[in-house]
Amino acid sequence: MSNEQLAIQYQEGNHEAAGQLWEQNRGILYTLIRPYFPQCEHYHVEPDDLWQCTYFAVVKAAKDYKASKGFLFTAYLNFHIKNAVRACFGILSSKREPSTVSLDAPVSTEEEGLTRLDT
Repeated sequence: MSNEQLAIQYQEGNHEAAGQLWEQNRGILYTLIRPYFPQCEHYHVEPDDLWQCTYFAVVKAAKDYKASKGFLFTAYLNFHIKNAVRACFGILSSKREPSTVSLDAPVSTEEEGLTRLDT
């Protein structure tokens, strides 16, 4: 069964179709997340965590898929994989900065030595 047919089945209430979509697209899922593996250490995320996020991206892609738009399911999947990776890394904007801030970071340049922890 095609990805598109499975996405439509998911939308019609067959939630097992999400598992089939995930199994059927394991190769492309790995290809989409593999480039992010070197960044995992920087964001304190294990590659296995990224792999787990792919299932939820498949579910979101299945929910959002619209056959009337004329795009393949994998286009939706690509979009949701990128968003899932950003969420896993804690990146909330396209500036690609981590959403966490160190308490040791300086508050201002006027008062030397003052950190967020001091305020």
